[in-house]
Amino acid sequence: MYSNTRIAAGIMIVAAVSIGSAGCSSSGSSEPAASSSASSAASATATGGTSGTAALPTGWPTDVPAPTGLALTRVIPSPTAPTGKIAIYTGSGEKAAIDAQMTSGLANAGYTKVSSSAPAASVSISSWKKGETTVGLNINSAGGNVTCSVSVNPVG
Repeated sequence: MYSNTRIAAGIMIVAAVSIGSAGCSSSGSSEPAASSSASSAASATATGGTSGTAALPTGWPTDVPAPTGLALTRVIPSPTAPTGKIAIYTGSGEKAAIDAQMTSGLANAGYTKVSSSAPAASVSISSWKKGETTVGLNINSAGGNVTCSVSVNPVG
């Protein structure tokens, strides 16, 4: 099981990578991304994940995949982006398979990889962009458990 410190550190890294790749400028456009419309744990199930104890927020992009076989356990506000949210999925599985599923899902949905860490056996971090939407992935594994944090900015 992951300590709160390790999860918080991973979330901060994903948020920093996501916001860093999006830049710090503000936009005069108030239009949400064209694909921003989902509002329940059913959306997580429809895109690959399983229902857990949380629900995706209204405005979560429907083209952002959810990791297959992992439960959506919570959604938190981004600590660095007022319009961002972080969905945290957890469960047992293989990190490499989740990593492959998530990265190919984002690429197939038209997202472009902006940055990534060299994938390690237990951690991989990447940032993706499509239009005004930035997605950050942080996938960690230990002892057969996988945590996949997906940050999205903006949401809604």
